[in-house]
Amino acid sequence: MRNTSTKQRNVALIVVCALLGVGAALCFFDMLYVVGHIANDRAAYVAIIVAVATLLDALFMLVLIVEVVALWRGEVADTTDAVNRCQSHAIASCGLCIIDWITDSLADNAVNEYSLFVTVATCIVIGAYYFLVKSMSHTTFWDGIRETPQLSPYITVGDVYMEFTLDASTGRLRPTKPGATTCVTVLTIDEYLEQAPANIIQQIIHTLRDVHRSSCIQLGDAVFGSVFIAAEVQRAAGFETDDDLRFSYQFLDGMLTLIMPEDGVERIFLAQSLVDQYLAKSMALSFIAEMVVMLALRLYNWLSAYESRLLKLGENLNDEVYEMPKGFSEFIGSVRRELGAIQAFCRQTGDMLEDLTQVARNGGYERAANQCATMSRQIARLALDAADVRDLAGEIRAGFQERIEVRQNNVMSMLTIVETVFTPLVLVTGWYGMNFVNMPELKLHDAYFIVAAALIFIIAAEFAYFKRRRWF
Repeated sequence: MRNTSTKQRNVALIVVCALLGVGAALCFFDMLYVVGHIANDRAAYVAIIVAVATLLDALFMLVLIVEVVALWRGEVADTTDAVNRCQSHAIASCGLCIIDWITDSLADNAVNEYSLFVTVATCIVIGAYYFLVKSMSHTTFWDGIRETPQLSPYITVGDVYMEFTLDASTGRLRPTKPGATTCVTVLTIDEYLEQAPANIIQQIIHTLRDVHRSSCIQLGDAVFGSVFIAAEVQRAAGFETDDDLRFSYQFLDGMLTLIMPEDGVERIFLAQSLVDQYLAKSMALSFIAEMVVMLALRLYNWLSAYESRLLKLGENLNDEVYEMPKGFSEFIGSVRRELGAIQAFCRQTGDMLEDLTQVARNGGYERAANQCATMSRQIARLALDAADVRDLAGEIRAGFQERIEVRQNNVMSMLTIVETVFTPLVLVTGWYGMNFVNMPELKLHDAYFIVAAALIFIIAAEFAYFKRRRWF
């Protein structure tokens, strides 16, 4: 579809350039005709103006053709400036066509309908050129910035085992074999409600179906909690999904029960966590901390890639920034939302790990407590990194806004100076444009030169004052 659109644009551009070439040739021959009859023309100065306007019109049409050919050949990767230059020259060429028609009409002392038709047709062709060139605009501003960092994807799993045992030699979970003691069980919510004691269900029933944060709560000998990982955090870790990850857990009498849906991202997350095991665990509850931290460790590479993209975006902040790049606000907004989700994830996970550390220490699992404390510090560092990158995004946006505001202020200052300079001129022309009979200055022989000299003096005095005040 895109190739078809490009071919149609190229064909239209060839037609427009051919018409501009014909128009330039006609203008050139018209200029030669006018120059050849200047000697016989009663108003030679008008004919000279017509000849100059016609020549300039022909030259600008040729310039349009040359510039668009260079643009079409793709000599530069970023065509923003080239397109802007082509469009500026197209506007000037259209204005010259109209000037050519006006001066031609003045020379003939009549409105030539054929000349009017040619002028309108030429302006239409130049207008088509203007919009065709606009479609050729592409920028390298976003190169290497908008591309999402590619991380290793999550594994694809089929059936996931429902029962696991803790291998004493390696400290890792593995599927339970006949005769082995199960220490981790995976249940659905309905399966859990069927076999859990009523007093325990009463404590956690309100969170089973509405998990919205990561938590860990100890009530007597039982430990209850939940894990919540937003979709943005999962995508940053390399897991392409639009669903939030939610599940609950219970730890009682050395048995860890994971309560999660039968289908969904939770089972894939569990399978990936079993593959990524690296801790030599002394208690099954440590697996909860390991699951979340292994995902968090994958975020370091993502944050590093994101920081590199933002730094490259910051390098694009220079004196040539005239306006906010297209899609800039949306990009920065999405960056800050994703980083905000990671910060929230780190904050909740850090709180959960601190609670798990206390639970392990209370149960006499000093090794597990030290492991959870170490993982809590890793999460805290990740939160700081995410905050730094988020602040960097905000600084870059503020830098672009400040640069654009400075440029706008400079433009307004220049326009104000121009307006101030011409205010006395407008006052004088308005004064002498009054239709009063008794205006003695009008009868003076040198009045025109006196007024012109006075205006030039006023302009010079204004510029001197502005420069003295450093207004420009």
